[in-house]
Amino acid sequence: MSRWFSGLLLVLAAVIVGITVTFAVAQPQGKNKIDFNVAKKLRQRSLNGEKLTKEEQEYLERAKAAFLKKAKSIPKSARPRQNLQSA
Repeated sequence: MSRWFSGLLLVLAAVIVGITVTFAVAQPQGKNKIDFNVAKKLRQRSLNGEKLTKEEQEYLERAKAAFLKKAKSIPKSARPRQNLQSA
């Protein structure tokens, strides 16, 4: 084989690996994305005493964890202040 052909194969292999890695990294984000409107409805059902399925409960737990992670990333100075005085 010529050097030109070997170089072409190397470039082609690098492109294939790059595409594979791109799709492997991008795919889980869509799968793990949380719809907080769905989570809110699930939480309300749970608070109303309804029994959630195992999948619904797992989704709700993931949503809670994502919410807490997002809330912790907000600087304390940007968080709303709570009035602790009793009315």
